[in-house]
Amino acid sequence: MRQKDKCDEIFKQSYELYAQQILKYCMVRLGDSSDNADDCVQNAFLVYYKKLLAGEEIAQPKAFIYRTAENFLKKSLREKKQRQKKILPLDSVREVSAPEVSEKAARLDYDEMKRILLTNLSDSEQLLYYQKYEQNLSLKEIAEYYGILPTAAANRISRLRKKIIALTEPVLNDFEKGGY
Repeated sequence: MRQKDKCDEIFKQSYELYAQQILKYCMVRLGDSSDNADDCVQNAFLVYYKKLLAGEEIAQPKAFIYRTAENFLKKSLREKKQRQKKILPLDSVREVSAPEVSEKAARLDYDEMKRILLTNLSDSEQLLYYQKYEQNLSLKEIAEYYGILPTAAANRISRLRKKIIALTEPVLNDFEKGGY
């Protein structure tokens, strides 16, 4: 058996055994930030997989993955705390009227915007978008559909998110500047 195949099998077994437990742990620690919990689990398993591919022997994979997820949790919690520092208390905020919204912006139809966004994605990206964000399939389910590892599915979803952000940022920037 090739080294990569052996690593893939070990990884797959570990993912099946521990992913749900670690996800629950992360969700409890992070509270309502379930997206961050998914990210922590994905990142922890990605580190684990890379270690396996590098030839490292991990005697206690469950403990290693929990410890790694905990490190990502701490990072996520620090970032959340930093964001909260930037939020002003309500009593210190002065009242400001909302900016005038142009006629075009008032007519924005978010379903239409979504349809336009999706037309800028390839067929495979549209399918992945539908599976992840419409059907709410788990990484495991998506990976099984494509016949790939969950880490590969996580990487595809990450690339999809980046592409969506890249496609929407110019529109949102124009909207904020009053261009719509």
